[in-house]
Amino acid sequence: MAMNRTVYRELRDAQMEEKHAEIIASHIPDWSQFATKQDLAELKSDLMRWQWIQMGAVVAVLTALRFIPFA
Repeated sequence: MAMNRTVYRELRDAQMEEKHAEIIASHIPDWSQFATKQDLAELKSDLMRWQWIQMGAVVAVLTALRFIPFA
């Protein structure tokens, strides 16, 4: 498990022993590494945009195949 560096520095600044600060900081997650609702909303809009582009490409390919003469 990765140590939360911010918590570790704050505990050390508060004069906590190094080993104790390290143990405590390793059990507190670094919330900056998690996605927020805003991050997910931006991701959703990007995925929807790509989905429309892919659908347009599929329609274009199917339309082009309709006009290619097959034996």
